[in-house]
Amino acid sequence: MILDKRFYIFILINIIVELFTPFIKVSNYTRVVLYSFIFILAIYFLLDFIKSNKLRHIFKNIITLCCMVVGFIDLFCIFNFNTSISVGIADVFISTQKNEAINFLRFYFEMPNNIILLVVYVVICTLFFLIKKDFILKINKKFVGIFLAIVIVVLAGLTIRDYIKSNTYVKRGLHTIEKFAQLVNVTNIIYSLGVAMHNQNNYKQVMQTSFEIPQGYILANDANIPNIVVLIGESASKDFMHIYGYGLENTPNLNRALEDGNLFVFNNVIAPAANTASVFETILNFSDYENKEVPWYNQMNVLDIMKMAGYKTLWFSNQERVSVWGSAPTALSTRADSSFWTQLGNNFLNEYDEKLISLYQNHKHNLSDKNFIIFHLMGSHLPYGIRFPGSYGKFKPGDIDSKNLHIVHKNALKILSDYANSILYTDDVLNEIFNLFKNTDSIIFYFSDHAQDIFQSGNTVGHKCDNYGVEIPFMIFVTDEFKKNHPDKINLIKNALNKPFMNDDFIQSFLPLIGIKTKDSIESKNIFSPHFDTKRKRIYCGNMDYDKQ
Repeated sequence: MILDKRFYIFILINIIVELFTPFIKVSNYTRVVLYSFIFILAIYFLLDFIKSNKLRHIFKNIITLCCMVVGFIDLFCIFNFNTSISVGIADVFISTQKNEAINFLRFYFEMPNNIILLVVYVVICTLFFLIKKDFILKINKKFVGIFLAIVIVVLAGLTIRDYIKSNTYVKRGLHTIEKFAQLVNVTNIIYSLGVAMHNQNNYKQVMQTSFEIPQGYILANDANIPNIVVLIGESASKDFMHIYGYGLENTPNLNRALEDGNLFVFNNVIAPAANTASVFETILNFSDYENKEVPWYNQMNVLDIMKMAGYKTLWFSNQERVSVWGSAPTALSTRADSSFWTQLGNNFLNEYDEKLISLYQNHKHNLSDKNFIIFHLMGSHLPYGIRFPGSYGKFKPGDIDSKNLHIVHKNALKILSDYANSILYTDDVLNEIFNLFKNTDSIIFYFSDHAQDIFQSGNTVGHKCDNYGVEIPFMIFVTDEFKKNHPDKINLIKNALNKPFMNDDFIQSFLPLIGIKTKDSIESKNIFSPHFDTKRKRIYCGNMDYDKQ
């Protein structure tokens, strides 16, 4: 049995990816070497049974090429998003439409650092195949077979142990096998896509059927606000909003509402993840990192609770309704009494958020005496330059203060000015939505799903699992009528403005504020409660502690 340079490059690529992966335990490096060695050794062992040298050669090249391609995807994700391929990344991928994916790739591969990464990687991989010299190592096939048999026995034993130690249905799993799959790049991408598709299939089925609601689930229902509205923005970072101290005046309407006493701005709120799919798995239900063992789609969501509380529930969205596998926002929208979309087909990038105003006006006959309404904006989704009409192109590259930013190419200033303009446009859209409810007794919550790291941590832009990527705006707009009718709630809001909060517990705070208590309510997670736990760890993106970064 012969080991050649393709054998070694497979292991080397896996090691290189792991070396660049942030926040990895030292023990993982040893596991990567061991697991990738065992995997490729098993492949070579099986291929050695093929009598045709040519056919063996073809299969080895295919395995090597797959490893190289996946290795590049891993490095691309690490350098741009601070994470390698994972179930979360796979979930985003299969929730993405064709046009969105094309524009995403176009945006990122216009950036010099990604072009350099691609060129260098392709050159190195090409040289690997062009160099004729090989590093042949002959080993005894019988010994390899014995070694692999021992490995199989050990893995089987560990798997049985994992299964026995799992004492509940939701925790029952095959940890050792899963870890093995996750630490070898070609199996990790298959594992991640498989788990993501399985999860999406599960939550689509659950969301499209009736929940089994426990008797007496709502313990108290004093909700009497006629209009309760949640505005969910997209990719808005508070670091680039004037109302949070950014230099460019791109939030004039929000600033005016703040001065008038109708807007309350929270100063220390973060998102639980840096991508839309993962965020929507927590913000509108009782799922958070403390109870993540229970699938999010099996936990009670705010739409069903509001229906139980006597509210008409409506969902208005300017994001895509249709993708290849579906998405968490789309699945959640099916729980509303009525859901409406500005775009139903594959034209993901063509509608401005102002379309939501006319969409609402066209369907406001569906309103009742008590309404719970969700607006899902396109906001500042990549690419930023197409998120606002040309008339909102107020800020130019020359207006950008690049101090403390990692600017290495001129196009970066254009990206930043486009982002500032997208925030300016969102400010106008928010104001128009506020005005829809201005003369009523209404409360409106606004927050972004996640933020963006725009040349703040390095020469990258967009979704990134770091502190910049989760620092979101969080605000509450109240009408004059609301202020007059609910002074107690105004005091609760004022007392919460500076508390540290992560938005995976939005439902834990939202429901008590409007007057609803359920069997899942935990007072220490309610930011409006005097018993709120200000020392709760804010763990985002699965393993990152915001207050320790």
